[in-house]
Amino acid sequence: MDRRDTDSANDPRPRARCRRERPADDPQRPAAAWPLDRQRRRAPPNHRVARGVDGRQRCGEHAATSTCSWVLLLSTESRDLRTAHSAHTPLLLSCPAPSSHALEQRYARKNRSPAMSEQRYSRAAVARIFGYPALGGLLFGYDIGATSYVVAQLQSPKYSGLSWHGAVKSSAAIQGLITSGGVGGALLGATIVFRVADALGRRRELLIGSWLYVFGAALEFLSGGVGGLFQTSEAFGLALLVAGRIVYGVGCGFVMHAAPAYIGEMSPAAIRGTLVSLKEAAIVLGISLGYGVGYAYRDVVGGWRYVFGWSAPLALVLFRGALRLPPSARWLALRGRAADARKSLAFVYPSDADALNA
Repeated sequence: MDRRDTDSANDPRPRARCRRERPADDPQRPAAAWPLDRQRRRAPPNHRVARGVDGRQRCGEHAATSTCSWVLLLSTESRDLRTAHSAHTPLLLSCPAPSSHALEQRYARKNRSPAMSEQRYSRAAVARIFGYPALGGLLFGYDIGATSYVVAQLQSPKYSGLSWHGAVKSSAAIQGLITSGGVGGALLGATIVFRVADALGRRRELLIGSWLYVFGAALEFLSGGVGGLFQTSEAFGLALLVAGRIVYGVGCGFVMHAAPAYIGEMSPAAIRGTLVSLKEAAIVLGISLGYGVGYAYRDVVGGWRYVFGWSAPLALVLFRGALRLPPSARWLALRGRAADARKSLAFVYPSDADALNA
């Protein structure tokens, strides 16, 4: 038998899976003589340990805190650290603290408690919490895909439907300004919302961003004129188009800040990461949708206006949906509105509404 196995079998000290810290005043017994035994775990018969909600050993002071540093003190007959080499020695064990979500999941799996089960959330409520903010991401991606088509058609003397198509075709600066106007507006919107986000809240950001979507799309549509009602000159039409691009981009900055934050703060922990990732997939879907709508209007005179204009009805759907969503529970709690925060959580967990409002 290996000498280390013999020492391990005769050692009365408790075994642990995590790293052990040798007491500083124990020069006679080196740390190498304390082999880690993952299979055999022993403790003195009279040791006392505190256990957390997941069944793992923890110190009594921190037993109720899921995010504390995990420290275990095995109390034995002797509490004098000066006799560290004796069989009845307090042994300090430490290991990294798991996340609060990990503790919730372990507890739910072990105890099958209905109060802690993630299956009690409302699927319809979660669909709304995810769907409407994700629609804002889809509109952001839609603008990216649609712009690539619009810039190409604006240069066509046959399909642009404009008298100033030549100015767009002959100027790379104008083409770049139309293309980058949305991105520049998004940068401006992100800068603004960074300063006002805590005061507005995620839901109001979505509402403001949806109206900016509608207003920006309207300016883009009107920049090409409206049939026989009125026609735009080169300067006025380009000004309207660039202004619409910037306003729409500011809306992107607001919505792209609010959407992932709202989804992350309101969705159940078990599917939170999945939903936030799917919001990014909605952006890619929007890019593909923008390409598809642009392709559908490729042979329509002035079709680029309709490509931009179709984002307005979708933005109105976003506004209507965000108007019916509750404010973020986390934002309400940070503002000191605990009662309203519980009501927001009851929207996601309707079966636990009585417990939340108690």
